[in-house]
Amino acid sequence: MKKITALLLSVFLVFSCSKENENNNLQKDDTKISTVEEFNSDIEYEYKYDNLNPECQMTSKIACTVDAAVKCIINPKLDFCESLNLPDFIFMEDENLGRPTQESIKLVKLKPLEGGMVEVHTDSFCDGNMFGLCNGRVIYVLKPAQDDNWKVYDIYAVE
Repeated sequence: MKKITALLLSVFLVFSCSKENENNNLQKDDTKISTVEEFNSDIEYEYKYDNLNPECQMTSKIACTVDAAVKCIINPKLDFCESLNLPDFIFMEDENLGRPTQESIKLVKLKPLEGGMVEVHTDSFCDGNMFGLCNGRVIYVLKPAQDDNWKVYDIYAVE
């Protein structure tokens, strides 16, 4: 009886561990599927100062977080920008900043990081400078936020 109990316990533990790993893999795959579909480098998103609104046409929450950040880089005085808790430098007011009035981006890569964070790599072009954060390869570092949303933790450019 002890051998049967030990055997059943062993099978249960193996099954539990494999089921947990399978669930973790499914969650990673679900996240990948729901976000990578939006990262088609053939699609170029255009933003112009006169046409910015809070609505996002993308289906991924990660992509929509980047979409909102780009809009706020162009015009940080939009009503929704304050509520996004973006990095402070986005709200700087300086004539020498070179804030763009239009920008185009292509979402090209999603890279998972530790702690559930992700890097969203974009190829960007703008008519300004903004610390170099709108021309070339611009990377948005996102971290999970409340209500299954994302928050921009940092933005940097690769030369």
